[in-house]
Amino acid sequence: MKCYTPCKRHQLLDLVLQYDSFKKEIGKPHFFTDSQRFLINQERAKIMQNDTDFTQNEAVIIKIAFVVEQIKTNHWNPQKPIEYK
Repeated sequence: MKCYTPCKRHQLLDLVLQYDSFKKEIGKPHFFTDSQRFLINQERAKIMQNDTDFTQNEAVIIKIAFVVEQIKTNHWNPQKPIEYK
């Protein structure tokens, strides 16, 4: 069985979605709207299909970068890392 090894961008997108979900679960303001989460998931799907023609929305790119900085600032790590199979 072939094992999927995600690229760094895919791992980053997974991390920001996990952090956003975590914030929402604990009742804190989260970062992404449903439509922005959809766009992030769409990018993840394109990455897994090796589609290099996908261009992410500029506002979403900026927000992803902001969330990455929040993760670093707060030294946050997911309680359960994603297992790629």
